[in-house]
Amino acid sequence: MSVRTTRRSNGLVPISTAHTGSATPAARRLVIVGVDGGDWMNLRPLIDAGELPNFAKLVHDGASGPLRSEEPMLSPLLWTTMATGRLPEQHGVLNFTAVDPKTGARAPVSRHNRKVDAFWNMLGDYHHSVDIIGWLATDPAETVDGVMVTDKFGYLAYVPEDTGAAEDASVYPPARRAEMAALVVHSDAVSDQDLGRFVHLSAAEMAQHRHTTDTTDAVNNLLHLYASTLTYRNIADHLLDQDHPDVLAVYFEWVDAVSHLFMLQSPPRMPEVPQADYDRYQDVIEQAYIFQDQVLGDIMSHLDDRTVLMVISDHGFKSGPARLRDRPEIWAGNAALWHRRDGIVAFYGAGVKAGGTVEGASIRDVAPTVLALMGLPQADDMAGKPITDAFTDDVVKTFSPEHVATLDRPREDATAQTQSGATEQTMKKLEALGYLAPDNPDALHNLGQRYQKNGEYQKAIENYKKAIALRPTFYNAYNNLATCYGELKMYPEAIAALEKCISLKPDDYYAMSNLAVIMMNTGKPDDALRFAKQAVDTEPAYVNGRVTYGAMLAMTRRYDEAEAQFKEALRLDPTNTAAKSNLARLKAVKP
Repeated sequence: MSVRTTRRSNGLVPISTAHTGSATPAARRLVIVGVDGGDWMNLRPLIDAGELPNFAKLVHDGASGPLRSEEPMLSPLLWTTMATGRLPEQHGVLNFTAVDPKTGARAPVSRHNRKVDAFWNMLGDYHHSVDIIGWLATDPAETVDGVMVTDKFGYLAYVPEDTGAAEDASVYPPARRAEMAALVVHSDAVSDQDLGRFVHLSAAEMAQHRHTTDTTDAVNNLLHLYASTLTYRNIADHLLDQDHPDVLAVYFEWVDAVSHLFMLQSPPRMPEVPQADYDRYQDVIEQAYIFQDQVLGDIMSHLDDRTVLMVISDHGFKSGPARLRDRPEIWAGNAALWHRRDGIVAFYGAGVKAGGTVEGASIRDVAPTVLALMGLPQADDMAGKPITDAFTDDVVKTFSPEHVATLDRPREDATAQTQSGATEQTMKKLEALGYLAPDNPDALHNLGQRYQKNGEYQKAIENYKKAIALRPTFYNAYNNLATCYGELKMYPEAIAALEKCISLKPDDYYAMSNLAVIMMNTGKPDDALRFAKQAVDTEPAYVNGRVTYGAMLAMTRRYDEAEAQFKEALRLDPTNTAAKSNLARLKAVKP
């Protein structure tokens, strides 16, 4: 049996690479359910209507609250942050795809792009068995103290292949590949009746969607996503029942992917949605949440009196009046614009405060919380901290007070290992969806956003310029470049970048709003108001644009109009803190 070492405060301790069952049983067990795109704004009305009994248990009998996301709100980056406790510029997953710097080979982002350990590595080093199912950017499967079924095993909306068509590398240990394959639900096993709860189509229409070769067909995507969700549920049920791991984590793309596909057609009907499409697809989102609740209930049936359930999402999703005019589908290029900053976090089970509220939590806190619940020391190189307000004092007292510099182990150089068994068919589909570019300007742009978020504007500018050099029509990069120039008070450069952005995308309301800010900062209030109004006229649901326009109206003492903008922003997003604070300040100064 091979042996590895891990850092602990008392020196190097040998840890077996496989779970032998000889370790002391964990004081508690932990089950983690990832619901990509889950949003309390969409969950609570259905909970109140009695449609989501299992999510209702989380709220009423557990502790829950918002989980703050990070920019850029792209799922592989965010779920890797949750798994590692590290930010994207540290963990290395910066896009949906990666390019090998030595060979130029391109592939979906993989486990090899991750530069740091994840919580499942750390748990294994401390003798905890752990099963991981479907977590993003985990392929090819790595050695864990338990079972790993990677994201390549199922169907992802941005890597559209048949469910369960992955290679042997998608399961660890390989000896359990056939066992996992037996649990797969293939798309041809999904009946028209199964899909009929979501979409209202004739048998002929359903058949047409089933057999299409169009990778952007929404109903065909729904079919595969439904099968993949059942597959991951089956695997989770099986492992919980047979293996009894100390920690099990399962990821579901279902809610986010279905929201991208059908949120535009959800109630109330938007003027630009044809009535026929609305009639076909108006129930998809509601039924998707109900189905996710049923899957959650299946998993909850395995919980015992020493198990904590943790339910998390990486971001929320705009709905109702906050929906944008830009199409939300992943291949439309606007996916991240539809993501809301607040996702969900909820705890249920042993030692969780009934009816408790979680406040101020972030995706940075997920890994530290997982490790704290399982008795590991706190790693000082993690960006977050354990969430404590969900638990009773007796549970919090069990969190280790010990701090270590890191829980990471030395890692192999994986810079030349970007591929994860992607087939040529996968690559062609990714290219058609716009996720592949020869030198990956998207990754440079995403890294620029991270530097911008951290206030490192010169580094951000360097990355945006590199991205633009690779893709001269990259209007988003011009917009963010201008924001950095504005922060550095390089106003002529900011104006030039914004004008270039708008020339490339005349309806870019983000650039219009940013140009308004620059104009106000350079003493041109009339131009500022014109551009700010143009932004919200172009996209009436642009919440931050409403706040910006309201602030400028207030600065020019047009108080009633400013108040209307702030109130409209809060109607669109009742959680918007900037609108709340501006409205409070306005009431204090308004005659």
